[in-house]
Amino acid sequence: MIRILASVIVAATLLVSCGLEPEVSEPADPIGVFVEGPCPMPIPEGLVEGESVRCGTIEVPERHGEPDGRTLLLRAAVFPATGDNPSPAPLFVATAGPGVSGLETVTPEAASPLAPVLLSQRDLVLIEYRGLPLAEPNLMCPEMVEFAVGTRDRDLFGEQYVTEHVEAAAACRDRLLDEGVRLDAFNNTETAADIAMVMTALGYETFNVYGTSAGTILAQTLLRDHPDRLRSVVI
Repeated sequence: MIRILASVIVAATLLVSCGLEPEVSEPADPIGVFVEGPCPMPIPEGLVEGESVRCGTIEVPERHGEPDGRTLLLRAAVFPATGDNPSPAPLFVATAGPGVSGLETVTPEAASPLAPVLLSQRDLVLIEYRGLPLAEPNLMCPEMVEFAVGTRDRDLFGEQYVTEHVEAAAACRDRLLDEGVRLDAFNNTETAADIAMVMTALGYETFNVYGTSAGTILAQTLLRDHPDRLRSVVI
């Protein structure tokens, strides 16, 4: 043991004397911790980043049943309540879609004439779900966009249209699989678990849910899987 310790000391001394320092790896942000950072979406006039809106990231398990497995990076935004005695249970908006960025589409409402109603009694929380444009990784398909743009000036219809459309979708799927993305981990069950984890990270015990369009399915999944966290649900 003494010889091992002596060897380590000598090695460290040689590194410093040569102008080198031992590399120390920085620990990754732990799972389920909200880390404040710059907002990834445009901030409307009337809102002040860091005051009327706080943004940040949070790592979540790719599969919540495998907490030691791979992680995903989500983004969230909190718009603090403006009233004097706000409720401790925030409002979470389960946005429409699927595939629509909640941060980009709902943020303007926090600066609209609707804002006094939204923020008078409780915080507003928006979360960029797994797979959406501002999350990492995202499941956006430039292949599908290229297909749509490339067929604008072509008289393409019927079986040929379907064939090329499917080919574009398959190319996107194959690329994501090659990148190591587990497509079967992107579903409402895992997303509902993400939301519960984010709310915990933000310090909320319970929350209210307002779901529209595809968000109504997510709201029902929250009701099924995390009923103890919900104060109310509107769909």
